Amino acid sequence: MWKTKAQGVFNIGSGKKTNIKKIANLLNKKLNKSHKILFNDYKNSTSLVSNNIKLRRLGWKPKKKINKILEDYLNKRNG
Repeated sequence: MWKTKAQGVFNIGSGKKTNIKKIANLLNKKLNKSHKILFNDYKNSTSLVSNNIKLRRLGWKPKKKINKILEDYLNKRNG
């Protein structure tokens, strides 16, 4: 754990645009599922970008790609 006096909300992410449908398809594949992915018309949002500038100022940088993060999560989830 870092020792810092930093406070507040910190976004954790790559800072790069991530396609939500791509993540959902990746989950389908890793879970051997074929769920249909539907989007509502919420701001026509099909991608996300995390603003991690506050963490980067503290020296943090992402170490894993989204597919590895999902894989690790599913492995822990499945015990």
